[in-house]
Order: sequence, then C-alpha cells, then structure tokens
Amino acid sequence: CVLSVPAGMDEAAQQRVSQAAQAGGIRIKSFINDDIAALMAYGLDEASLATSVVVVADMGWSKTTVGVYRISGGLFFPLSTVSTTQVCGKLFVSLFSEWCAKDFTKKFKIPVQESTKSMTRLRRECEQAMKSLSTGAEAMIDIDSLCEGQDYSVKISRARFEDIVLTQFMHLKTTIKSSLEASGMEAAAINKVCMSGGICAMPKVNAIVKTMLPSATVIN
Repeated sequence: CVLSVPAGMDEAAQQRVSQAAQAGGIRIKSFINDDIAALMAYGLDEASLATSVVVVADMGWSKTTVGVYRISGGLFFPLSTVSTTQVCGKLFVSLFSEWCAKDFTKKFKIPVQESTKSMTRLRRECEQAMKSLSTGAEAMIDIDSLCEGQDYSVKISRARFEDIVLTQFMHLKTTIKSSLEASGMEAAAINKVCMSGGICAMPKVNAIVKTMLPSATVIN
C-alpha cells in the first residue's frame, strides 16, 4: 500500500512505521506526504489540467500545515510549507473545555479541573459541540452528574465559540501569510485552495481563507 504521512516525517520514523505494518501483514510500498495525498484525492494530478498554483491547508488534530504548490502536467512542485500547533483540533477542544470548566466552577463552586474523569467527559462533549457548530448556529452541552453529582448544561452560540478561539484564528491568518511569503507568491496568484482535516469545516475558517485568497477557488 501507499501511506500518507505528515510533512517532515524523517526516515527513521518511516522505518518504524514500515516495520510495524510488516508485522501486521501489510507491505508499504512508499510514503507520500499528506499535502500530496490531498491534492491527488481532489484529482489535481491530472496531466490535462492547466498549470496552477495551489495552497493546501491540512488542518488536523495536532497541527495545521499550509503548503504552496505549483502543479504542471500532473506533477507537483512544492514552493513552501509552514506548520503551526496553534491551530488544531486538539487545542480548540482544550480551550473550549477550559471555558466550560470555568463556567461550571463559577456556577457550582466545584473545581472540576481537578477531576480527570470529569474533564475527559467534558472534552468529549465539547468536541461533539464543535462539530455541531460547523453546521448550526448553536450547540448544547448537557452532561449528567459531571462532577460531585452536579449536572452541567450550557447553550453556546457559534459566535461565542469563535470568540473563545479568536487567537487561534489569528494564528491561521499568520500561517497562511507566512507560507505565501516563503513561496514568493502573491495572494492573487493562487488559483485553488485544497482544504482537508476536521477544522476546515468551520465557517470561520472558510471565511478567513476566502478573505486572504480572494482569487482562489476553495475545494473542501
């Protein structure tokens, strides 16, 4: 099989993955980075397509990588890659759950942050609420007996959630800008934006990308 891996994964790490796969009866023929996998998944490797400059925004659980590629004749030519851990699903869930924990403590005077079990339940509900906010204007978090027998319920709007992670959205803008600068490309030169990862479903993320790259067609 062919396996996609994060950009920058070294040979030693690839070797360990190959050995683990082989032990499970799977033979890995080659590795490609996640950006290339996303471009291929959207059919941008077709040799018949016109030459274009594409931004790939891979927004995953642990980090976001923004890469700029020139595509010509079905071949990919990387121009830049910039990564940040300040924009990722894990951090969004953490910030959201911290906000809810403070809200719970304010209401009931119970330090829920000290309970690992309670925080795990809270993070799980916050992750689900984030998914709901990608398509709806509001989400409900409702947990029976969250901590010391106290139930917790709160309705949160998309606008309130976006305010909680406002700094992270600023980091996204900075990462896109840095990747463009490293590639030597102006925003107007970008033809397409290929988006992958769970966070890319957020309306605010799409709005930021469209504002910063107004000439590009966004694919997600």
